[in-house]
Amino acid sequence: MPYSAEVSKPWIGEKLRDIGEIKRVLDIGVGAGRYSELFRPLCKDAEWIGVEIFRPYIERFGLTKLYDEIIEQDARSVDYAKLGNFDVAFCGDVLEHMTKDEAKTVIDMMVRYTGNIFISVPLGECPQGEVYGNQHEAHVSTYMSIDDLYDVFSGIVAHNVSKNKNYTIGTVWIRSYT
Repeated sequence: MPYSAEVSKPWIGEKLRDIGEIKRVLDIGVGAGRYSELFRPLCKDAEWIGVEIFRPYIERFGLTKLYDEIIEQDARSVDYAKLGNFDVAFCGDVLEHMTKDEAKTVIDMMVRYTGNIFISVPLGECPQGEVYGNQHEAHVSTYMSIDDLYDVFSGIVAHNVSKNKNYTIGTVWIRSYT
């Protein structure tokens, strides 16, 4: 879905406050732009760069007003070195749309240029197909538990599991670099 799960957002907000000054933010798989809407007030002077693979979302959700720059590209083919360094990156409800190996490769590339990465994915069975004509919304990988995230991604320093009535969201904070 182009909308990310709200249940994990308070935890992410707490962690963003712990990070301190944030000058550059990268949002992978922008969708409806919820991370920018929620967290721009915590990152007042930050530059926000969004990566969105599906062109119709850019117009439908007014993403050029929510981000300083929108890159219409697949996260798997972004040249992260060319983008430069970021203090924070969000991969919210996006990595389940690629294989675990592809997701690991994307995060491993981002870690080189990003101080803090927040990953949120549904935990357990959560089948999903195309949404709004967007074939990229289909779920490809299933993360069964928070332990599964630790098995796939390195550098996790904290995690949160949040539940609502329909699903469970696993969120991890990876600290790296810079």
